Amino acid sequence: MAPDQSDYALVYMDSSISRNKLVIIILTIVALAVIFLSCSVISNMKSTRARDTGGQSIKANLVYSRDYDISFFGLEMLHPFDSKKWGKVADELVRKGVVVSYDSIYHPEIKDKDLLTRFLTREYLEALQSPAEISRIVELIPLRYLPLSVSQTRLLTPMLLQTHGSILATRLALEKKTAVINIGGGFHHANKTGGGGFCVYPDITLCVMEARRLGLLTPVDKVMIIDLDAHQGNGHEFDFIRDQQVTIIDFFRHPNYPGYPADHPIVKRIDYPVLIGDSMTEDEYLKELTSALNTYNPLDYALIIYNAGTDILDNDPLGRMNISESGIIKRDQMVFEFANGKQTPLEFANNKQTPLVMLTSGGYTGQSYQVIANSIANLHHLGLIN
Repeated sequence: MAPDQSDYALVYMDSSISRNKLVIIILTIVALAVIFLSCSVISNMKSTRARDTGGQSIKANLVYSRDYDISFFGLEMLHPFDSKKWGKVADELVRKGVVVSYDSIYHPEIKDKDLLTRFLTREYLEALQSPAEISRIVELIPLRYLPLSVSQTRLLTPMLLQTHGSILATRLALEKKTAVINIGGGFHHANKTGGGGFCVYPDITLCVMEARRLGLLTPVDKVMIIDLDAHQGNGHEFDFIRDQQVTIIDFFRHPNYPGYPADHPIVKRIDYPVLIGDSMTEDEYLKELTSALNTYNPLDYALIIYNAGTDILDNDPLGRMNISESGIIKRDQMVFEFANGKQTPLEFANNKQTPLVMLTSGGYTGQSYQVIANSIANLHHLGLIN
């Protein structure tokens, strides 16, 4: 019996359904292939990013370790310096969302056991074996009566770790050609031959010397040190007194520690000194800073080291200056803008900005850590630190 029209219709429908199923299967395979390829690309991008950051996720341009903080049986409270402010800064930055977590910050380690013997004098290293000398440097008399091992573990090791943090920040800044902040360091009263003023290791000097040793700076590369702590940076000024490749801008309260006119020969080394008296207002201070920065072209320098002490805060008992928190935040912003502000768009696009390292240095009030954190948050908001 010949098939009727309905049989042909059924066959056609079956054929049509089969073709639709085939199309759906093909489209599904294509979609899965696209998804697979997309995942592969994303995975490769993440792998590349991980390789760029030492096998870890993308990190903020901040250096810090939980071992920065100094604590030895409460004796640290006899000194006006808040020896736990570094941890408080890091906690504030996490709370503010500037960094995702502690793990998204670079962590220094003390791996280079020969760092100090390469650059510090033998006499100074021997002096650091004396509890009395350590007590003098950090201005804590009780330390002279404690075993040396206590001072080494509780005090010298955290300060050495911060010094390695400053060096790591310098290496990152030079390699990445960007701005990096060490949430610590800035021991600007120490030099290669001795310490003082709560500064044991001359991290600013070591940043430059180690970068030169590693070839990150050439012998002819120029370095600028901008020291805006309330006290004179007599340590690095002593170390670089005959180094013509280093330019020093130093704003400091006068008279104040480390003493004047005892350091008059060192003051002569400063290329742009600004001695601040009782009457200087915040507006005058920022105007002086503008003049100082406008004197130089950042593109002439391979590296800028910025010592950003917060002891210029108006209620700081040892700084004795008249600068508000907003003034400090503006000051820091000006220095960061200086590092990349005097550039044409083409130069900026070609990554010609001057590498900048910021160290947190002095600050003797309970709110110092908040000022530092608020300033870093502002720099992050403006895109001046990533």
